[in-house]
Amino acid sequence: HGIKLAPVTNVSVEQCVLAVGQVVGFDSVLSASRMNSAVVVFLDSVEKVNSIVQSGVVIQDTLTPVMPLLQPAKKVILSNVPPFIKDELLIAELSRHGKIVSQMKKIPLGCKSPLLKHVVCFRRQVYMVLKNDAEDLNVTFKFRIDGFDYVVFATSDTMKCFRAAVAGEDMYTDDVRVEVVETEVVEEKVNDRVTGAGILHEDVSAV
Repeated sequence: HGIKLAPVTNVSVEQCVLAVGQVVGFDSVLSASRMNSAVVVFLDSVEKVNSIVQSGVVIQDTLTPVMPLLQPAKKVILSNVPPFIKDELLIAELSRHGKIVSQMKKIPLGCKSPLLKHVVCFRRQVYMVLKNDAEDLNVTFKFRIDGFDYVVFATSDTMKCFRAAVAGEDMYTDDVRVEVVETEVVEEKVNDRVTGAGILHEDVSAV
C-alpha cells in the first residue's frame, strides 16, 4: 500500500501528505516519513495506490510523479524531444519496453529570469518498470513529422554515447541534440541550407 514521491527541494513531508490527501482523501493516508531524498506514504488500499500513481500530485504548482513503493521503477530520460512530439507517441513506444508508472514530465530549461520559468528543454522524464527486471534502458525512437525524421533517445541513469559506442564514451543525459533527416529539397524553408542530414545542438551549459 506504499507510494514514494521525490519532490523538489525544500518541500516538507507535511506538504507531500497534503498533496496526496487531496487526491485520495485525507482519511486514506495512514503513515508517512522521509527516506533519503524521497517521501514514503502508506495508504489504506491498493486501488488508491494505483490511482495516484497514474495521476501524480501537484506540490508547489509542480506536477510531481508518484511511484509504487514495491516496484523497481526506473527513471527514464528522453532527450532530443522537440515540443511538437506528443507525450502519447513517446509513451506508446516506451510501453513496448515496460510499464509506465508515472506521467510524462517536461524538464525545465532552468532559466533564472522569472519571465522564462515556463521554458522547457528538449528532455522529458518518466518512471518505468522495465520488462524482465532489466536494469537499464538504452533505445532510440524515430518519428516522421511533416517530412522530417526526428530521433529521440530514451535511457535510464547511465548510457553509452551513440556517436562513440565502440569507444565506450559516456554521454550524459543532458547532452541534448536533435537529428533532422531531410527527405526533400527544402532550401526555401531553412534559409537555403543544403539538403541532407543535419544535427541541431542545444547548449544547456549556457543556462
